[in-house]
Amino acid sequence: MSQLYTLCNSRRSGNLAASLLLGAILFVSGLAHAAPATAPLSAKERALLQNHREVARRLELLHKGRRYVAALSYGVVRRSCDRVFGLLSDPASHYAKALPATSEVRFEEAGGRSKIWMKHGNMFINGSYTAHFRPSPDQGFVRFWLDHEQERDVEDLFGYFRVSPWGDHECLVTAAVAVDPGEGMVASMFRGMIGDYVAKSAGRIQRYARRTLPVTTGSTSTGLVTAAATQ
Repeated sequence: MSQLYTLCNSRRSGNLAASLLLGAILFVSGLAHAAPATAPLSAKERALLQNHREVARRLELLHKGRRYVAALSYGVVRRSCDRVFGLLSDPASHYAKALPATSEVRFEEAGGRSKIWMKHGNMFINGSYTAHFRPSPDQGFVRFWLDHEQERDVEDLFGYFRVSPWGDHECLVTAAVAVDPGEGMVASMFRGMIGDYVAKSAGRIQRYARRTLPVTTGSTSTGLVTAAATQ
């Protein structure tokens, strides 16, 4: 069974993760043309991933006066990168089962632009929002960022999923998610719960892909970026 390893006490790792998530802000907003780098993995993290354990880096990110609950999480799955990327590019079919605490998902496309509406939560509290949605198959990224013009229950949200080869027959799923739930009493009470959810994103995708997709028997990728995940 997959297990979660959380790295949250290392200043070096926290600063690096914060820098990468800031890079994601520029990436999803179109201010940066290059894709954000994947965080270099330590020897311990690589060993955990080789044993199919999940790895997560939790942190709080400050940016332009906002305080985000954020996480970088990783999971390795013995499935085709193309198939895993296809799964992540089809939110209406998969996200309600593939993402933590996600109960409803709607996908819409108009004028060449794609958006997703999602509802998250549990029996005590839930919230919803609309996000811009942009898969980039040539880079192996799926980007998303909050649509501030629609009704929402969070102040801001952004992030990306990345699928990249890992060895000969597996792929690495990276999830970078940052959420500003706001500063109200209810939002403050549930910041920790939100942090738990975002830290489990890659692991949940990993387990869902194992259940849903056929086992890889050949190359992990045919159309995606093929640089090995050797960070």
